[in-house]
Amino acid sequence: HYTGMGTAIHTYQRSNTQVWDLLYTRISADFGNTTAYFEKLLQTLGNEPMYEPAKPEFQMDALQATLAHLRQVNAAVVTAYVAWSNARRERNNFLYLAPGSLHTTAMAVKQQVKATFGYTSEATALVRKIRFTKLSRS
Repeated sequence: HYTGMGTAIHTYQRSNTQVWDLLYTRISADFGNTTAYFEKLLQTLGNEPMYEPAKPEFQMDALQATLAHLRQVNAAVVTAYVAWSNARRERNNFLYLAPGSLHTTAMAVKQQVKATFGYTSEATALVRKIRFTKLSRS
């Protein structure tokens, strides 16, 4: 469960480093906190001389390997989210925001069909059913 992704999408106008830092902070809020708490637990266990588990999966080397894996997986999620966010931004720009976008063109076509065939024509009735939602720039 990763929270906070929605608010990070509005950072695309910043530099790549700023986006990475903000996304890493926002996406990894839950998973990153879990990793940080696990790291603190390992620090506590490392300072405890009486900690000598019998099971190999609870020994410090295995726990350190688990921590490294958690960090690697968290970084992979952040990298994938950055790529997804950039692709989504480009798609939205193409479909809705850029001059000559699909939305703008479709609205112009609907107006042209009304003007050419008349408001009550069958062609106008067909294109009237086509709906587009324009995204805001916020």
